[in-house]
Amino acid sequence: MKKKRGISAISYIKGNKFRVFLLVLGFGIFITMNYGSAIIMDSSVLRTTDSIMRQSNKFQIIENSQNISADFVDFFQHEEKVEHIFPCDIINTHFNIIIVPKINLQVGYLVGRENVQTIMDHVGAYMISGELPIKDKQVIVDELYAKNQNLQLGDPLKNDRYDLEIVGILRSDCYLMVGVSEFANDSNCVLVLSSGKDIDYRQRLESAGFDTSSLIIVDSVSRKNNIKRYTDSANEVSDLIKAISALVIMICLMVMFNMYLKDRCAEWCYYYVIGFSKLDIYLSVLWELLFTVAASVVLGILGILLVFFLAKYLILFPFGFKAILLLPDQGLKSLVYIWLMFALLQPIIYFNLQKIDTIDTMEEEFI
Repeated sequence: MKKKRGISAISYIKGNKFRVFLLVLGFGIFITMNYGSAIIMDSSVLRTTDSIMRQSNKFQIIENSQNISADFVDFFQHEEKVEHIFPCDIINTHFNIIIVPKINLQVGYLVGRENVQTIMDHVGAYMISGELPIKDKQVIVDELYAKNQNLQLGDPLKNDRYDLEIVGILRSDCYLMVGVSEFANDSNCVLVLSSGKDIDYRQRLESAGFDTSSLIIVDSVSRKNNIKRYTDSANEVSDLIKAISALVIMICLMVMFNMYLKDRCAEWCYYYVIGFSKLDIYLSVLWELLFTVAASVVLGILGILLVFFLAKYLILFPFGFKAILLLPDQGLKSLVYIWLMFALLQPIIYFNLQKIDTIDTMEEEFI
C-alpha cells in the first residue's frame, strides 16, 4: 500500500503569496521595531557612559577642602602610570541623552594655558576648527558634546561657576572639554593624567599613610558607581518602553494571525474528510509558520540595518551620539520574543483546528 504524503505547506504559500507576505511583513516589523528601538535608546546611553569612563581612566580629579600639600603632589609624581599632575578648576556640565533628561557626569578642566596641549595629547585629541584657548575663561569642547548641546564657535558656555567662551572644537573619544583659567594654580584641586584604568586612588593614598577624609576623589572606580546609578535608571525606562511596545505588537500579530487562519476552516475540513488527520493539518500550518518566521527574520535584519543607518544620520549623530549596531543582550532578548511569539500562536492554531468537522458541517456553512 502506497504511503499517503503529508499536506504541502509550500503549495499553500505559493497559492496565497499576498496573504503570506502580509504575515511575514507583520512579523518583520515586529523584529525591526524591537531591535531598532534598542539601537536608538541604548546607543545614547552606552556611548555616553563609555566615553565618560574612558575619560575617567585617563583623568583623575583630586580635590581637597584644604590646600594641596607638596607631599601629596610628590606622591602622585612617583606613582606608576601617572604621567602628569597639575592644578586645575573643574567645569561641571551635563550631557543630554534620549532616555532620561540629562546625565550630570560630564566634566571639563580649566588649567594653565601651558597645559592645554598636554591634556589633548594625553587622549589623542586634535582640533578640527577654531583655535586653542590662550585667555582666561576660553574653552574648547568635543564636537559631539557641541552637537548634543547645540553649541558653536563663539557661543557662551555657562554653568554654576563660570561663564566661558567656546573658541575651538576638537575631536576625541571621551567628550573632552578643556579651557584656560588664570587662577588654576591657586586651586585646591589637581588633575592627574595617568595611563592606567580601574585604579582606586583613595585606597592607594590611604595605604601610603595619607588622610583622605577631606578629599573628593573622582577616578574610574568612584565614577563607575555614579554611572551605574544613571544606567540602571535609563535601562529601567528603556526596558519598560521596549516591553510595552513588544506586547502591543505581539497582540496585534496574534489578532492578525487569527484572521489569517479564520477562513481556512473549509479547507481543513476537506483535508480531514479525504483522510488527513488533525495532526497532519497542524504540521502543515506549523511549517507555514516556521517559513513565515524564517522569512520575517531575514526581513527584520534588513529592517534593522535600515533603522541603523536612518537613526545614525538623522537622530543619533546630529545629537552627539554614535550608533551601535551590535547589541548582544538585545539580540538575545529579540530571540526570546520571537520564540515567545511562536509559542503564543500555538493556542490560536489549536483553537482553529477544533473547528474542523465532517462534510456535514461544511455543507451547512454553504447553505
